[in-house]
Amino acid sequence: MDKGYLNVWFLSVAFMLLFTGFQCLGIIMKTILEGFKLENVNFYADGYLCMALIYISFAIANWFAPSVISLIGPKITMIVGDICYMGYMACFLYPIEIVLYIISVILGIGAALIWTAQGNYLVINTPKEKMPRNSGVFWAMLQLSMIFGNTLIFFLFAGQESIGSKVRILVVFILLGIMGFSLLVFIFLPRSVRHDAISSDAEEKPGPIEVLKGAGTLFKTKHILILCVTFIYSGLELAFFSGVYVSCVGFTLKLPNSKRLIGLTGIFIGIGEVIGGITFGILGAYTAKIGRSTIVIFGLILHVLSFALIFINLPNNSPFGNTSDDAIISSSPVIAVACGFTLGLGDACFNTQFYTALGSTYQNNSASAFAIFKFIQNVGAFAGFLYSTHLILYGNLILLTGFALLGTICFIIAEKIEVNEDEVIKYKMKSKNQEPSNSAK
Repeated sequence: MDKGYLNVWFLSVAFMLLFTGFQCLGIIMKTILEGFKLENVNFYADGYLCMALIYISFAIANWFAPSVISLIGPKITMIVGDICYMGYMACFLYPIEIVLYIISVILGIGAALIWTAQGNYLVINTPKEKMPRNSGVFWAMLQLSMIFGNTLIFFLFAGQESIGSKVRILVVFILLGIMGFSLLVFIFLPRSVRHDAISSDAEEKPGPIEVLKGAGTLFKTKHILILCVTFIYSGLELAFFSGVYVSCVGFTLKLPNSKRLIGLTGIFIGIGEVIGGITFGILGAYTAKIGRSTIVIFGLILHVLSFALIFINLPNNSPFGNTSDDAIISSSPVIAVACGFTLGLGDACFNTQFYTALGSTYQNNSASAFAIFKFIQNVGAFAGFLYSTHLILYGNLILLTGFALLGTICFIIAEKIEVNEDEVIKYKMKSKNQEPSNSAK
């Protein structure tokens, strides 16, 4: 195992531990806050609104994250981001409405830092020809967090009609402990095997203002603009499967033991994500032969099938709270869990190809490329959580289907565009003797 590949594994383990906590919290947030409201009548915080605030501040902060990386490097940037996630988790020991909303904004900033730095660290430890393998390793390891976290929920939520303080505090303490180990891994994360124009250790590198301008230049290219439509869809479906859908399952009282089913559905979302990461990432040398566009089309088919089954299996008002309403068919826990699996597998189809496409195309400007990806994706996630506070389930599913079709078409078009990275961004380096270049230092 070469040093760069080993570094990718360290990175993957750190993210798996961190998001065992956060992805689990995202899935149960709406449910535990509704339980807290039953004990505190003057508490009105909404889980969907918290997530919306996270993603809009995440989106805005993405523009500045490459500049931070240029100043302190990807490793320290990820450590700062990890601390923001742990602070957010701690707030759920005793939720206070205004504090939750403020810390949601802070977490969004930390998320922008950690995810942009992650994309940068992944690329500068990965040869171009190994991007499918390494991005697949990262994605599969990251999504193991869905399985671990939701297994915990499956057992702790058994027999619970609502989530009281005792269960909430126990869950938060366990998840905080797991996230603490992620911070240790980030602290001891090895140095990268190479640097690019942004994360160079040399003095002759672009300053934070130049990096910000470079990201703006990249954002205006034809290739990125077309991909942005696909990135928006990835944000909308992220909001749906990571927060809205599992809440709908938990609120559907016609499903047996619906609160426990949240955990089981989350586990199968994670299984789908891991299988997708292995199939289209780690085994990318084989699946790459069918092309990135074909894999994205397969993801589209899986998602449209999922939306159709959810449409008939869950009641229309299930996003908003406990409901005993009937669905079009008798609500089935098997269909609910199966849709979790297909949502996760389809999401992996999209995201592994995004990582491979960006990492292969923008080897020396990965921080800017991934910042733009996360910016657009999180604008989509913000919109998804925001409209889900009022939009009925059927409207949500119809909107998702339309964007899935449009996003897939745009990805196919973008794949046919030739990109010369050297002609996109030419930084003015600090050294007077240094010619403008974007080559790695």
